[in-house]
Amino acid sequence: MMLSSRRIYLKMMPPEDARRILLQRASTSPELPVEEVETTQALERVTAAPIYARASSPSFAAAAMDGYAVRSQLTFGASEAQPVTLEVPAQAEPINTGDPVPPDKDAVYKIEEVHQQADTIEVMAPAFPAQHIRLVGEEVTAGDLLMTAGEKLQPRHIGRLLAAQVWTVPVRRKPTVTVIPTGAECLPVGQPPGKGQFVEYNGPMIAAALSQWGCTPQLQQPVPDKETALVQAISQAVADSDVVLIIAGSSAGSRDFVPNTIAQLGG
Repeated sequence: MMLSSRRIYLKMMPPEDARRILLQRASTSPELPVEEVETTQALERVTAAPIYARASSPSFAAAAMDGYAVRSQLTFGASEAQPVTLEVPAQAEPINTGDPVPPDKDAVYKIEEVHQQADTIEVMAPAFPAQHIRLVGEEVTAGDLLMTAGEKLQPRHIGRLLAAQVWTVPVRRKPTVTVIPTGAECLPVGQPPGKGQFVEYNGPMIAAALSQWGCTPQLQQPVPDKETALVQAISQAVADSDVVLIIAGSSAGSRDFVPNTIAQLGG
């Protein structure tokens, strides 16, 4: 290529301006398609629609402590000076954490709070209704809005969704990003470099970052500094992916063909 065809940079674009332009163009791009995935596999995915609770959690009144389920009214007036004696199991039913509370009981005493005897217990303080009981819908109520569209799913979200019996969630497909390293001196990972060559490590590093950011990276083998090869690689990447990242080839060197190639393809 003749020297006169080289690109000459008279002004560099600040990174913040480049970032702003990139985000502006991304905001006008078509939305990614929606897909349904299992909630247990949805970590870091972005919701595509509001998600509502299908069921309440807990779905029944459950004991929050190990001890005895009682009818609170029978314990009113209990004190250390005048303990109340309750018959087991008619008036005080043994219960474990997580067990359903019997329908005729409305409170639970912790086992440490009672004096146990053969067929009775003594309580030295009155119980109040719902004491040590997890009520229906205490965590989430059926119909509650759990997540809005555009939220990234975190571990705490997955737990809440499963508690609400939401087994699958609508999410946006992960953006596919093709990474194209360029340069005749670049060698694929695994090939020992010779003189004037080096292992192309930027592509794998960027692909790893893309995976961490929630993308599906497609890392290509290094493309030599040839316009025909670049046209073919970029054209194929544009057809197969949502975003194309090209490493190198955009400076003022005699073999920096990337800007002209992009212009030739209509970019």
